[in-house]
Amino acid sequence: MSDKRDQANWKEVHRRYVALERTWSVADAPEPVARQFFRRIVHGHQSRSAIEREFHEFGLQPPPTAVLEEAFFLQRVLYPPDRDRPGGRHPDDPLEDVYAAALSMLPNGFWVESPERDQLYRGQRDARWPTIPALFRRDDVDSALDQLAHAVTRVRACLPAVSDEQAVAVAQHYSRELGVATWLLDMTYDPRVALFFASDGGVGGEVGVVTCLVRKTWDRLSAAGSNRLGRLQVIDVPGVLRIENQRASFLDTSHPVLFDQYVADTVWFRQQTGLRFEDPDAEFPVTAATIYPTADPVLAALVGTPPAGSGALRIAPAGDARQPLQGADYWEIAQSWCRREGLAIDAYHEDSLRVVCDVHARLQEQPDQFALHDRSLARLQDAVELIMQAQRSGKFITPQEALRRSLSRLPLPGRVVLENIIAACTAARDSC
Repeated sequence: MSDKRDQANWKEVHRRYVALERTWSVADAPEPVARQFFRRIVHGHQSRSAIEREFHEFGLQPPPTAVLEEAFFLQRVLYPPDRDRPGGRHPDDPLEDVYAAALSMLPNGFWVESPERDQLYRGQRDARWPTIPALFRRDDVDSALDQLAHAVTRVRACLPAVSDEQAVAVAQHYSRELGVATWLLDMTYDPRVALFFASDGGVGGEVGVVTCLVRKTWDRLSAAGSNRLGRLQVIDVPGVLRIENQRASFLDTSHPVLFDQYVADTVWFRQQTGLRFEDPDAEFPVTAATIYPTADPVLAALVGTPPAGSGALRIAPAGDARQPLQGADYWEIAQSWCRREGLAIDAYHEDSLRVVCDVHARLQEQPDQFALHDRSLARLQDAVELIMQAQRSGKFITPQEALRRSLSRLPLPGRVVLENIIAACTAARDSC
């Protein structure tokens, strides 16, 4: 296979990468040291002579010649000296295909399996799709909830031991077969499964996406679950084969707009018709056969159970996600961050903070003008922190000064638009 990037078969490169990584070892070296040598060769841009010197300095024997050649082959393909590859970390710079996306996840040790659910992943075939639970995409939410209640009764008949949350999660997992919609989001703790779903059925011309949600960051932005984001509720359903094979979890969040404003770590890639990510040689294989097992006892039981004549939901979504968030909603979030820091905003700084929250709500109305990163909760938090600093030091701060980090990130046209929004929100507050 050629080393040239434009001729690279990323599926084959991925196969060779994971095969070498899984078998890599260095005689008489502990695993962390051996792993460090692997990374320094494949991702460190080191020359062969430099690596051989390092082995000598450590008093270690290099791996066999064929193994070293394979490692340097991967280095040349992944990091061609004559040109830059797409980064895949911006929607306008997607990687070449899903296997290129998988390879981009491997070097940094961040995109890893997380059985403790400290990180959760989601794959979407089309990056343009909004991250909104199916329930809130229905025209008649009340009717959809009634259908869900009937489906949950059917789930309980097949799985009597499940909790109310788990019953809704099972209905979500089999929503296509049951014809229902829920307020949950499908997630997985295995990034390879997210890659599978992100590319399954992909069509050339589309851009797929995989995102990673980090519990620690969510807890910080939600003030340990005390604000509108809510505590990150992850619903697991053990004992259901297809759910276990997909390493699936179901995320119950308060509002999809806030989920988007969290701004998860993201990888974008170009879809190639007929190309789906699979990892059949892993200890836990990810293939179509494992993701969708032919023998599915729970699905068979659900299909064989007559539809329920009646049903009742004993739980409900945290809120109506159809309603847009207002400045008052962001004010409550900002207040929760202040309380977490042990600070009560005084009257001298309250107006500036309220204007900042009004501005943040207005930014969400202009997604074409302001990228998600520029209207994220992190940018709101920047402004809140500056207001808290001003109060602690006994200084006044204007809304424009509080939003200076957001302003500095924008090109001139966007900065002018944001300054006009700040002025309008300030004037509206002054007239109250």
